[in-house]
Amino acid sequence: MDGRGAAAARDLQHRRAAAVALVNDGNEQATDVVAQLAAGRLDKAQIKPAASKLRTLSTNLKQAHLLLKTDIEQAWVSPHLKRNAARLPLFASYQETFDSLVNFLETMDTFHDQFAALDAAWREAFLARLAKLVNAHRQLAEAADLRRERAPLAAPPLQLEDLRQLTGDLPASNIFTSVYLGHLTGYGILLCRLSELHTA
Repeated sequence: MDGRGAAAARDLQHRRAAAVALVNDGNEQATDVVAQLAAGRLDKAQIKPAASKLRTLSTNLKQAHLLLKTDIEQAWVSPHLKRNAARLPLFASYQETFDSLVNFLETMDTFHDQFAALDAAWREAFLARLAKLVNAHRQLAEAADLRRERAPLAAPPLQLEDLRQLTGDLPASNIFTSVYLGHLTGYGILLCRLSELHTA
C-alpha cells in the first residue's frame, strides 16, 4: 500500500470509529429518554433539551456517514477496507431513526397538554406499546455496538406483523391520537428496518 493508500485507510478507519461511537451514543440517549417517556417519568421541561441533544448527535452522524461513504468510494481504498460499505445502510438507518425520535419528542413538547388530556386508557395503552418498541430498540442497540465483530441476530427483534399487532387495536379517534399513533408507527417501521439489517 502506498502512502496515499495508507493515509486513506487511516482516514476510513477513523470515520468508521466516529460513526460507530455516534450510533452507540445515539442509541443510549434515545432509548433512555423514550423509556422515561413510556414510564411516565419524563417531565415536560426535560423534553426539549433531550430533543436538542439528540438532534445534534443525529446531525453529526449524518455528516460522519457521508464522509465515510466518500472515503469508501475512493479508488485507492483496498477491497478489505471496502467491506465497510456494508455498514453504510446501518448508519443511515440509525440516523433516520434518531431524526424520527427528535420529531416525536418535539411533538410531545409542543402538544404536551393535549397528550395529557387524552383518554387515560388510550394513553396507558400507547405508552405500554412505546415501551415494547424501546425494548426492541435496546436489543438492536446491543447488536449495533460495532467496537467488536458480532454475529447477526438470530431473529429480528421486531417485524412488521409484530408492529401491526401492537398498533392495530389502538384507535385514532381524533387528530391528536392520530398524530401520536403516527409517531409510534413510524418509530416501529424504522426498528423493523434495523431488525432486517441486523439479521441479514
